[in-house]
Amino acid sequence: MVRLNLAYDRAMKLIRERAENEQETILPDAFAVAQQLFARGLVRDALRMLNRSAARDGAWYALQGAALLKMGEAEAAHASYRAAVRLEPQNEVFRAGALEAAVRMRKQRTPIGRAVCWARRAVHPRRRTHIK
Repeated sequence: MVRLNLAYDRAMKLIRERAENEQETILPDAFAVAQQLFARGLVRDALRMLNRSAARDGAWYALQGAALLKMGEAEAAHASYRAAVRLEPQNEVFRAGALEAAVRMRKQRTPIGRAVCWARRAVHPRRRTHIK
């Protein structure tokens, strides 16, 4: 039993170290790869790659907002778009994304909107979100 506990502790330590190393790895072209993944409809993978990007400019926050909106996370998408608008206030594309996220967020707060969100998650709990 002691050996089993020690082996478990070692395995958990390796997992923690691997996760820390993965988060610390910053790729210079991660943003471009994230854009390509998003264009292909691989939204979760695009978000994962986007988090490995070093630059956090308006385009970064806008892509994050678009990906979160595709995943149905309107509140988080709205926050990302607002950050993009704060960095580049004259960009109309970022403003339009923020407005779309705000509208979707308001719809999700209604009882019918909550029921629809719940039903989508119940039917497709871990689906890969694809672009239409």
